[in-house]
Amino acid sequence: MKSLRRFFLIVVIVSILVITTISYALFLSPKPGLYFSPSLYSFESNMTNDISSLLDNKNVVWHIHVSAIAPFLSNNDFVDLLDSCYSGQGAAYIPYESFKPVVDSWLTVLKQRHLDPNYFTTSLIISVEVFNKTDGKILYSAFDTMKYRPIDFSFPKGVLVKLNIDGNGVSFDEKNLWILSLPILLAEPENTNSTFNGSKHTQPLSQIETTISYIAPENLTGLLPGDFFKQENGKLYMKVPILIIDNTQSNNSATMGGSIDININAAKDYSLGIYPAFSAGNDIFNSLIQGILPNVNIRLGSGQTWGSYYFGYMINVPPGSAKWIYIWARPVIKFTIIHYYNPISYADYTEDRVYALVTDVLSYNNAIEGGIESGLPPQPIMNNLFVGTNETRVAVPTFTIGGILPVNGSIPFAILFNYYDKCKTNFEVGLAIGSLLGSSACSVLPGLEGVACGVATEFVSTFSNSLSSMDPLYMINGVVQNEGQLFGYGYNVPVILDMRVSKLSYIVPPPSYCFWCSNCTFSPPVALYFKAIPAG
Repeated sequence: MKSLRRFFLIVVIVSILVITTISYALFLSPKPGLYFSPSLYSFESNMTNDISSLLDNKNVVWHIHVSAIAPFLSNNDFVDLLDSCYSGQGAAYIPYESFKPVVDSWLTVLKQRHLDPNYFTTSLIISVEVFNKTDGKILYSAFDTMKYRPIDFSFPKGVLVKLNIDGNGVSFDEKNLWILSLPILLAEPENTNSTFNGSKHTQPLSQIETTISYIAPENLTGLLPGDFFKQENGKLYMKVPILIIDNTQSNNSATMGGSIDININAAKDYSLGIYPAFSAGNDIFNSLIQGILPNVNIRLGSGQTWGSYYFGYMINVPPGSAKWIYIWARPVIKFTIIHYYNPISYADYTEDRVYALVTDVLSYNNAIEGGIESGLPPQPIMNNLFVGTNETRVAVPTFTIGGILPVNGSIPFAILFNYYDKCKTNFEVGLAIGSLLGSSACSVLPGLEGVACGVATEFVSTFSNSLSSMDPLYMINGVVQNEGQLFGYGYNVPVILDMRVSKLSYIVPPPSYCFWCSNCTFSPPVALYFKAIPAG
C-alpha cells in the first residue's frame, strides 16, 4: 500500500513539474509574428555612435509603416500590416495571424505555377520616422524594402527585424533577421495625452501616408495593343522589355546579335531578382503641377521585390529591322504624400514619395515567361523612353575602338554593367517600368495640364528597376555583338552603338560604417536598348 501511495505521489510531483515546465516555457516563448526594433546612429568625432537612447526621451516619438507586396490579396498590390506611433526603445509587433494571409497567398500561387518556393523572394516595404512631438521636427526618416521568403513563414515563429537607421536611411540584410527564442521588450504605443508648445492635448499623434495616384497595367489597356497584356490569377500582366536592339538606322549595316541568360543554378546560389526604385522630396507634386522637373534623386531598394528563376533568349537582327526580348511582369508606380498629424496644426507636411517596382513576374516550372517580338515596342513606350533619358555613346575600353564595335566584336553585359555602374550597386538589366507606365501619368496624377503633363511623363519615365544579382561575384550573362554578314543578311562593317541613360541621377548612400563618405551618384541605362549605326 505504501508503495502504491509512493507511486501516486511521484506521478503527482512529476505531473506538477511537467505542467510548471510547460507553463514556464510558454511564458518565455515569444508570440509568433514580426518584431521591428529601430536603432539610431550618428556620425560624430569620426565615429559611428549608437544613440538609440534618444528614443527614451519623453518628447520623442517614432512611427513605423509596414506594408507587404501582395498582388493576389489587394486591388492595389499592397497590404498594410502595421501603421502606428510608439515611444521608447523596444519593438513594434505584427501578429503572425496578420501576416499569414500574405504568406499563404504567395505559397498558393507558387504551388499553382509549379515553382520551387525555396528560391522565391518578395518584399516588405518599411518606413520609419523619428520626430519630436513638441515641435513636429523630423529627427530621422528612412524607408526601404526588406526581402523575405514566404516559405520561411509557412509556420508560426517570432522573428526580430533590426532596423539600423542613420542619416542616410535604413539598412537591411540577412544579418538583421533573428529568430526569437525569448520574448523581447515591446515599445509603448503612442496613443495617450501629448504636449505641444507647453499645452496638453488628448488627440493622439500619428503619421499618415496617403496614396495620391497609382499606375498599373490596367491603366494602359486603352493605349497599348491588346496582345501586350495577359490576365493571370486575377491580375493583369504586361510585356516588359529587357533587351531591345534597334538596327533600323540603315539597310547597309551589319547584322546585330544579342542574348540574355539567367542561369537557374546561379539563381539558386545567389541573390538574383528585381530591385525597386524610390524617390522622395518636399515638392515633387507641386513641381510637376507647375511644369517643373522635380529636383530629386532616385535610389534602388535594398530588398528585391521579386526573384528568382531561369530565363534565356537569343536574337539576330538584320539591318533595317529591330527585335526585343521581353518578360511577362506586373510593374506598378505609386505616388504618396506623408503628413505628420499633431494636436495643434492638425497636419504638418513632411514629404512626397514615389515607389516604382515590379510586384510579380509570370513564371512556370522554375522558368520566367517571356518571348521575342519583331520591330520596336509600341510607339508610346519608345516616346517615353526617349523623353526620360539622354542618349550616350557606348565606348567600353578594349571592347570598342574609339567607340566603334568591329565586325565579330562583342560587349559582354558583365563588362557593360560595370562600365555604367559607377557606384558599384550591381545595377544590371534596367527594366524601364517608368517608360511603360508613363503614358498614363497625366490621366492618373491630379492637376496636370499642358506643359505639366509633358513634364510628369518625363519624370515618371526616368524610373527603372534593376534585374540583377546583388552578389558582386555573379552577374546576368548576356552579350551584344556585331555579327557582320550572317546567313546572307547584313554587311561586314563596324558599327557605333548608342544607349539611353536616365535624365535623373540615381543616388547610393554610403554604408553606415563609412562616416566620412558622401553619396555616390550615377546615371544608369534605364533599359538595355542598343541603337546600331554603321561607322564611317
